[in-house]
Amino acid sequence: MDHNVVIRDLTSAANGRRLHPRLESVHQDPLGLLDEITEALRVYWDRVLAPHWPRLLAILEGDVRYRASKLADEGAQGLFRDIDRGLSWGNGALSLDEPGLEADIAVRGRGLTFTPSLFCNRAVSLVDHLQPPRLFYPARGRGTAWGANPVAGRRVADLVGKTRAQLLEALGEPLSTTELARRLGLSQGAVSQHLGILHRAGLLDRARQGHAILYSRSVLGDRLMA
Repeated sequence: MDHNVVIRDLTSAANGRRLHPRLESVHQDPLGLLDEITEALRVYWDRVLAPHWPRLLAILEGDVRYRASKLADEGAQGLFRDIDRGLSWGNGALSLDEPGLEADIAVRGRGLTFTPSLFCNRAVSLVDHLQPPRLFYPARGRGTAWGANPVAGRRVADLVGKTRAQLLEALGEPLSTTELARRLGLSQGAVSQHLGILHRAGLLDRARQGHAILYSRSVLGDRLMA
């Protein structure tokens, strides 16, 4: 990588503020600092994210499928309204109400990349005039990324059991048996059995999407979780 790119990106990230003392060596040895940052990110991945990645990936993939279906059913206006209240679409322009940001970016064939995230609670943008624009938004189901809601788990598990309470918590969005199994670390057979019981009890709805059957909480299921 060109050392000028490292200097430019770190300076841009500082946004006018003084670089942290640990990063000031970028002007003397930018590629050496890049190696250190890369190694720190590798260690972070190994210790924090890798053990949970199958479940995290299932949430992100589920969000992408949901957004694609939303776009197909309701068009761009419905898609952006569902992502974030600060997003709006009209007259071929996408507007984002983001504090501290005032910019008018012309895509002009570069594309606009949408990235679901487990680490933000509202839509945020990355504006770099040298790169295609990118927008990060909260992934659906991110609340289950690190386990089921403890309050729901305690109250509902006493009634329907721990595993079924976890399934009900996760099914605030439509998910398949495979996605649920990956997210909760269970076998597909066990998930299928519990889903059948919850569906017969009227707590779940199900609908076919392509070759998959997606489950989601029914009105009764929502009332139970509330």
